Amino acid sequence: MKNKTTALKKIILILPFLEGRGGMETVMTTLLPMIKADGIQIKLFMLGKEKQHYTEWLEGIEYKSSMCIHKSKKVRNLVYAISLSRFLYQEKPDLIICTNSLTCLIADFARKICFGHYPLISWSHNSLININKKSGILRADFHLAIASEITEQLTQLGAEKDRIYTIFNPCKPANRLIPRPTDKHKFAYLGRILFGDEKRLKDILDAFSTIKNEFELHIVGDGKDMAITQDYAKQLSIYPKIIWHGWQHKPWDVLHDITAIILASTHEGFGMVLAEAAAHGVYSISSSCPTGPKDIIQNGINGVLFKPRDVQALHNIISNIINGEALPDQQLIQASAERFYPENYYALFKASLISITERWHSKQA
Repeated sequence: MKNKTTALKKIILILPFLEGRGGMETVMTTLLPMIKADGIQIKLFMLGKEKQHYTEWLEGIEYKSSMCIHKSKKVRNLVYAISLSRFLYQEKPDLIICTNSLTCLIADFARKICFGHYPLISWSHNSLININKKSGILRADFHLAIASEITEQLTQLGAEKDRIYTIFNPCKPANRLIPRPTDKHKFAYLGRILFGDEKRLKDILDAFSTIKNEFELHIVGDGKDMAITQDYAKQLSIYPKIIWHGWQHKPWDVLHDITAIILASTHEGFGMVLAEAAAHGVYSISSSCPTGPKDIIQNGINGVLFKPRDVQALHNIISNIINGEALPDQQLIQASAERFYPENYYALFKASLISITERWHSKQA
């Protein structure tokens, strides 16, 4: 019998150029070195329509790209598919992984052009609720889901449940526990600055605006709504209580002590910041938005959930903590993140790909 550890030799990963720093970059820079260290060849194929893309994370990573600035989406997609088909014909991978609906659509077309006989796997890093052309996801033969709710969304779209592998996302262990403050309660938001869009900084500011006790709010990140968010904080008269750190290469390093982090999103892919908080022993206050928080937050263990856009509920949680509500032990919080640590994650990731490969060849035989 063929040894399973040698069954997987080459993977092609297809994704659009990233628009900026985010969770996908964290996943890729964690996972790709582990794949290479395991003796598996992995190559990236990047798609884009502009030359101004965020490429810093690609340093030292082997990749090919197809760029097309044509106004017509159909023309761009045709260019991508032809370029990808040439690449696949040369590489002859064991399998293809695509990170969104569009890349699934293009990869399926390219695979047909070059008569490729290998499975196509979707690996969406966002909720499928608001994506366009959801049917593109169903071009994939199998699916990797980063959250249990994405597994549910895939089945609702028509994917067969036994073809979906729920693997979550990796989170690196922290090099330290971040202590809780002893002078006053300090809360933090880490992420893109989006005022009324998916991140809902407005809700966080509104929740703090009626807190009478002393507190500090640390905001770590940047984004298109920085000015409007700061102006709103001034209108609410809480601007002096906010520390604006801007974008930080190592965001957790600027938090010397913290009571809890807050996430008020209307939707997430996985909610990496919540897993990272747990790894640092930090309590999380998060909206129960689709699709990741409910997989990460364990009530009474590492955090608490509230309904998205429920500012009063968020206010009550913050107020209760400030007024003395006891938080779980930090060692207990940290232990809750272990299942997302890279070694555990990679074992599940690889086992899923091997299972897919074996099922595919069994079907083809």
